[in-house]
Amino acid sequence: MQRQHHFLEKEFQLSTLQKQKDAKLRAISQICVQARNRFSKQRIWMDFNTGLEELKRKAELSECDDDDGDEDMEDRDFPRSDPGDLGEADSPSEKLHVFTVSSTEYLKLNGQMRRDGPAQVFHDPRDTEIPALKSFAIETGLKTSIKATEKVIRDVARVISEIVHYLTNQRAEVSRRTAQELVGVT
Repeated sequence: MQRQHHFLEKEFQLSTLQKQKDAKLRAISQICVQARNRFSKQRIWMDFNTGLEELKRKAELSECDDDDGDEDMEDRDFPRSDPGDLGEADSPSEKLHVFTVSSTEYLKLNGQMRRDGPAQVFHDPRDTEIPALKSFAIETGLKTSIKATEKVIRDVARVISEIVHYLTNQRAEVSRRTAQELVGVT
C-alpha cells in the first residue's frame, strides 16, 4: 500500500513537471516566433524602403539626364535607408503594412482544427495577427469604397451643376427672345 502511494505521488510529480516543461517550451516558442516576426517585418520594411529609394534615385537620374547630362550622377548624395527605421515612412502613403500571420494557430485557437491538436505557440488569436489583417483589409476596402463613392457624388454634382447652368441659360435666352418680340410688336 505504501509503495503504491509512493508510486502515485511520483507519477503526480512527474505529471506536474511535464506540464511545467510544456508551458516553458510553449513560452520559448512564442518568444522565438515573436522575434522571428519582428525581424521579418523589419527586413521587409527595409527592403521596401530601399526599393522606393532606388525608384526615386532612378527617377532623379532620368530627370537629370533630361536636364543636363554634364553632371556626374555617381557623385550625388542620395538618402539611404536607416536600418533603425522600422518602416515608419515620412508619409502615410509610403507606409507598408506587414503582417506575419499564423493561420494554423489561428484555426486551432478558434477550434476549427481540433483533429490536429491544440495550438502549439499562441494562447490568444490576436497573437496570430489574423484579426489585425482582417481589420486592415476591411478598413482598406472601406476607405477605397468611400473614395469611390465620394468621386461618384462629385461627378453627379458636377453634372447637375452643368444641367442647372444649361437650363438657366436656356431660360435667359427664352426671356430675351420674349422681350425682343414684345419690343418688336409695339
